[in-house]
Amino acid sequence: MRCSGLLAIWLFTGIAFAQSSPTESLLQQAQQAKQQLAHGRQPIAQSLTQGLSALHQAQQQIEQGLAELGPTGGRGGPLTRHQRQQLTAIHTRILFARGELYRQAAATTATDDPTRQSYLDIALEVFGELQSHPLGMIGQAKTYRLMEKFDQARQKIEPLTILLEEPTAGQLALWRMAIIEQLNITLATAPDEALPQAVALLKHPQIKNQPHAQQAVQWIHAQAATQTATSPSQITTAMRSIRLSNPPRRVMLGQLAQLHAISSDPILSSDELNDWVLLLTADHSPAQAVQRIEQLTTSPLLLGPTAVSAYGVALWQSGQLGKAIDAMDKALTQLDRSDPTRALVLQWRASCLYDHAIQDHEPAIYKRAKDALASLVDRDLAQTVRVGALRQWVMLEQQQADWSQTVDQILNRHPQLVQKDSYLRYVRISRQWQQFQALSIADVTAIEAAQRALSQLENLIPLALEQNQRAIAGSAKLLQARIYATAPLHDPASAMKALQTAQQRFGQSDILTFELALLIQTDALPQAIKRFEETAMTQRHADDWVLLANACASEKNQRQRAIDFSRQAWSFTLTSAQRTGLAQTLMRVEAPEVLVDLIAHSEVDGPPGLMLAVGQAMLAVGQRERAVQWIKAATEQLPGSSIAALTLGDAMVGIHQHTGAVKAYRLARQTGTPGKENWWRATIGLCNSLVVLHHKNAARDILRVAQTLYPNMTNPALGRAAEQLNERLSQP
Repeated sequence: MRCSGLLAIWLFTGIAFAQSSPTESLLQQAQQAKQQLAHGRQPIAQSLTQGLSALHQAQQQIEQGLAELGPTGGRGGPLTRHQRQQLTAIHTRILFARGELYRQAAATTATDDPTRQSYLDIALEVFGELQSHPLGMIGQAKTYRLMEKFDQARQKIEPLTILLEEPTAGQLALWRMAIIEQLNITLATAPDEALPQAVALLKHPQIKNQPHAQQAVQWIHAQAATQTATSPSQITTAMRSIRLSNPPRRVMLGQLAQLHAISSDPILSSDELNDWVLLLTADHSPAQAVQRIEQLTTSPLLLGPTAVSAYGVALWQSGQLGKAIDAMDKALTQLDRSDPTRALVLQWRASCLYDHAIQDHEPAIYKRAKDALASLVDRDLAQTVRVGALRQWVMLEQQQADWSQTVDQILNRHPQLVQKDSYLRYVRISRQWQQFQALSIADVTAIEAAQRALSQLENLIPLALEQNQRAIAGSAKLLQARIYATAPLHDPASAMKALQTAQQRFGQSDILTFELALLIQTDALPQAIKRFEETAMTQRHADDWVLLANACASEKNQRQRAIDFSRQAWSFTLTSAQRTGLAQTLMRVEAPEVLVDLIAHSEVDGPPGLMLAVGQAMLAVGQRERAVQWIKAATEQLPGSSIAALTLGDAMVGIHQHTGAVKAYRLARQTGTPGKENWWRATIGLCNSLVVLHHKNAARDILRVAQTLYPNMTNPALGRAAEQLNERLSQP
């Protein structure tokens, strides 16, 4: 924006400059940016950039105006003393406004954010450019207060708090700024002293007749009253003071929430409480938001549906999945079916259930998650939402032992959605190839099917890259390698070429892993071991050791190799699933002592499958006390697992804790399939422990009912155990 020479003179003369110049408008824009920072209406960086841009334009306007005046002052002649004072004043205001922007940015930024300190440092530097000007000293005091350097803040502000006998309007304005900042420092260091000081200032003639100053002091009084309130009357006084000071709604709700948390009577209205919950979830980490919401109300589920939904999302993001699902269920009961928020909550709930199912492996949660995802797929929602839900649904199904047929049915029901997603297309192609391999088909037909699958995978790669799914593109190449390596093609050269392409184009670095997998898949385990041993140690990965350990465990003559590979794999940083798999591998090759040795100094922690395997290993080597700890921890995470409960019962018997064994065996019977082997094991164990606890009649009744309902026991060993138990129970 360019100023004419005449306008440039006008900029620096008289009251018109202070009230209506373009430069003043830009200063007001900077002030608005500062208010946006204080109120949190938009991102800090955005508000700061807007304010600094306005100040930069203001500075340019003044410099352009001066350049047009020239050394003699243009038509108006040289600048007068008054004009020079005006020029100094506007420069001072611009500098102060810049420092205030950075200071307010620091005040709004979280204390653990490293940018906060950089904002404070810049603010001090800018205020320092004002040297001994009162505005610079006030700005430095405010900044030092934010830095909690209160002695330095007082040192800067105290000389400005002395009221002259006949002050000018400008001196009075600076005094008010200084005295309010001094009160802010007292509030930060001694709120009990700030309270009476604020009361006295509210009566001061130079404060009570100045609305802005009075409001500022009233707000400090409200904060001090809130911080010092303990009795009902003090809480009431603080509440009135907060509402009287009329701060921005976000700030007011924060102060009222502090009183609400300590008051026996509600302070926040229902609408205010709901609004504050929404602000908490927007401004705090999920865990912090949940903690503060639960401090506000002992029944967060009684909030309005929008607030309950926000609380549910915060619970979900903080890992409290069960409570999150309950909150979302509650919100859905309150939301009208026509409310657009309902569809969003349904999406959150389905994704939360998905996370819960993946994490806890509970059958009931699996079913709820799949039902919720299936419902989204069938709803009239955006295609991206339906595709995402279908993807999670398929992923869930793949966690099940008998997933293949169900996944095929799901994909066949939604062919249009499958076409839109690279992962779903990859799963469908992979499943079609697996189904084809399971059939006995003439060679010509088999070759055509293989070539068709290779072509489909090649066509899939561009879609995967377009959707930024490089891993899917790489997986497509790896599947091509498997198809080349197996019947009917048997083309190892093309298989290796596909593997190399996966590495070079799609970042698949574990080529050795997939080469080993191909060799194992083609029943060439000795060649896989040889290839692995020929590879330099630096090129081997944890996945390679795990892969070979599992493969060797399936071969009778490779037991020792399985143990050796497991030991090597355990030394790497492995995923929970990999450690669980290795533990189960060592149990398969009957090497519990190795697993116990590997886990010797570990705490009782980890995924339930790993803890259960470790507990079983400890039982096998006679470490019964520690075994109970591991198995009990696993059982707590697997409340629906009859195997875990049965193992815990056996472990309890081993340390002669028959009361605990009875509880575990009962759980195993409740969660097991009646009449099956594990159910019978739990039944016999339960009866034996009841006999030890002198409850022979109860044991006799349980066994008699079991044998009546399920007379055909297929396991001979269990049959003999039941006969021995019958004999024991028949004795007086």
